[in-house]
Amino acid sequence: MAMALLYLIPGIFSLIWVPIVATLTLSGMAVMLPCAMCTWVFWIVELVAAVGAIIVGAKMLANPPGAPVKWVTVMMIITILDCNIITMTAGILTLVFMANVEVKQYYANRGMNY
Repeated sequence: MAMALLYLIPGIFSLIWVPIVATLTLSGMAVMLPCAMCTWVFWIVELVAAVGAIIVGAKMLANPPGAPVKWVTVMMIITILDCNIITMTAGILTLVFMANVEVKQYYANRGMNY
């Protein structure tokens, strides 16, 4: 359940974070036009990571639980490009949990690998 929350909470937070960052960036676009033109790519990456994290987290809370997905975790770490430290920290913690031997055995006993 802890890993499911490490997907759900940052996913929901990212869905709130992206409009805030987009508004701040677009309001200052006249001042920093060269930087603002490239930041929309980071918003898309963060939105994909947020939706993926919510889907994976919801599957992990189901019965039987789903396995964690590594690409979503990596995308959560990449959100540091959009200044989202909370989601990046949750992504790092999830990778640390995924590398734990007990967690690997838990999912291996259920016939899942990640």
